[in-house]
Amino acid sequence: MFSVRRQYLRRLSGVMAGALVAVSAAGFVAAPAHAEMLLPISGSGSTWAQNALDGWRKDLAMDTGQTVNYFGNGSAAGRQDFLNESVDFAISEMPFQAHPEDGSAPELPRTPYTTVPIAAGATTFMYNLKINGTRVTSLRLSGETVTRIFTGTITNWNDPRIASDNPTLPLPDKAIVPVLRSDASGSTAQFTGWMSGQYPRLWNAFCAGVGRSSPCGSTAQFPAFGNAKSQSGSLGVAGFVSQDYGEGAITYVENSYAVKSGFPTAEVRNVAGAYAAPTATAVAVALMSSRTTAADPNSASDLAGAYNSTDVRAYPLSYYTNMIIPAAENKMFTTAKGASLTAFARYALCAGQQRAESLGYAPLPKNLVRAAFSRLLYVPGSESLNKDLSTCANPAFSIPSTPTGPLAPTFTSQTPPAGTVGGAYGYRFTASGNPAPTFSLATGKLPTGLTLSSTGTLLGTPTSVGSSTFTVTASSGIGPDATTGPITLTIGPAWSAPKITIGAVPQGTVQTAYTYTVSATGNPRPTFAVTSGTLPPGLALSSSGKLSGVPTRAGTTTFRVTASNGILPDATTASLTLTVNPQTVAPILTAKSPPPGVLRSTYSYTFIASGYPKPTFTVTSGALPAGLTLTSSGTLSGTPTKAGTSTFTVEARNGTKPDSNSGVLVLTVKLK
Repeated sequence: MFSVRRQYLRRLSGVMAGALVAVSAAGFVAAPAHAEMLLPISGSGSTWAQNALDGWRKDLAMDTGQTVNYFGNGSAAGRQDFLNESVDFAISEMPFQAHPEDGSAPELPRTPYTTVPIAAGATTFMYNLKINGTRVTSLRLSGETVTRIFTGTITNWNDPRIASDNPTLPLPDKAIVPVLRSDASGSTAQFTGWMSGQYPRLWNAFCAGVGRSSPCGSTAQFPAFGNAKSQSGSLGVAGFVSQDYGEGAITYVENSYAVKSGFPTAEVRNVAGAYAAPTATAVAVALMSSRTTAADPNSASDLAGAYNSTDVRAYPLSYYTNMIIPAAENKMFTTAKGASLTAFARYALCAGQQRAESLGYAPLPKNLVRAAFSRLLYVPGSESLNKDLSTCANPAFSIPSTPTGPLAPTFTSQTPPAGTVGGAYGYRFTASGNPAPTFSLATGKLPTGLTLSSTGTLLGTPTSVGSSTFTVTASSGIGPDATTGPITLTIGPAWSAPKITIGAVPQGTVQTAYTYTVSATGNPRPTFAVTSGTLPPGLALSSSGKLSGVPTRAGTTTFRVTASNGILPDATTASLTLTVNPQTVAPILTAKSPPPGVLRSTYSYTFIASGYPKPTFTVTSGALPAGLTLTSSGTLSGTPTKAGTSTFTVEARNGTKPDSNSGVLVLTVKLK
């Protein structure tokens, strides 16, 4: 390491000598050569990169005397310092923001600039979990499980989805405390960008639930939710988790802070199906798949390739941060400083990467270093930059592009689908490893009719309905065998065409909620659709057969419903009739003045009332004249048998309150 730094010093001397000639020619008074060679430079920004910058600055101050000042005030603040031309460079995980989340002014640099990959690392999931008083150090999490924890849909450590990642751990019944950054940060932007890209359904649903617009993408400010705690800065979140009161907590934090805290981080399942720890090699391997555009000096980090690396060694949440450097002089930055800064950047990209792992980072792979060299050429004073990668002492350059040597097995496919009785079944378990693993049934029983081959193929024709639970082991003779968690494989009934079971469709009422379900047998479960006729306005039929809604108009409609499940023939109902009745209206008597009658002469009078349903009539008090009766339809009729005066009350009813009362009526029967 010492000789490499001396080489850096000699290269810096050559670069600065060229810069001194340019400065003298411009009319400036040249200072002593040693002072100019060690021209101080200053920067600010990312707290994520703070530990790396501090290590490199210390090395250079000790070995070369060069002063590199750096203030880790956050990516956003660093970009603002660059905009204000108060620093020579900034470090940021995020590009300049045309529309800052806090509503502040757009970040529009006056000085042309270039972005240079400078430090690589990982977003890790540092946790504090104990089982019977013993700290857990071997936690594994799938990407979906991580997303569910940090969106509040997994809230307890004994959740079955965490258990499936950790079949050998007796996880405790303990609430999970997600710990979030309270300040706007590049770390949050990177993590939320990963969730947005890899698990958009979960992330967008969370955003909508906390009042953010959806889809919401990456955000530098993590919304507070549920049981989550918010702390400022990387030190804040790591400090919370590492305390005794932090038991049960988990946070997202740069790996360097987890390393300094001495607390474990979870292995995360990658696209290849392997659980990877955030080691320096795992991060560098993932970033070998990241895309860079050397020709565009301002392009932002493109991490999709790293997130989706199919290399079994790759840690999925790997990323890098950029140094933002002026591509022209300004009130703070000069060509002489550019020469000094370019040489410092080459040291950081090459010899400085040898310290990356000990500082909690990962060495930048060759594809990123190559892009960085190309972008440094935009910096004033970079004319003497040594772009020869063969002289760049970066340890990542020696990492094989593909796995070599013996490798313990890791399952990459272990989720067999359900089957059906009498249906041909086939599924292939897969696992990485060198030599190629062989497979065997470890525990439990396979469904009747299925067998597992040593190559991992599950084949056969199921013969009975039911669920079987088992585990499978992959062995390669290297390291520990890999065993799946408990697998439950369900065999359903044989496929059958749908048959609809339906009775008379009940009537509905305008502006009254309506629900009726059409049922059908068949396997797979049928779906339903209206295939002829029309439904009443306001009603709809779901694919599950639920006819529901609020009718908006009275009337009668006819229609047919078809059930389909892919097995012919489909089933279609006979023509169905659905009547929607008008909205119920309380009765009002509109004819309630019966005329006098004549003894022994036929008498008839009809009471009339509005309302829906049609009202019925009844005498509620008094008595009708002898010989007369009142029907429920309101007809008062008969032959009076006795002269005189009778008083009585008639009421119209239809089940909707209030009833309509006639008041006291007087009916006289005369002699003639």
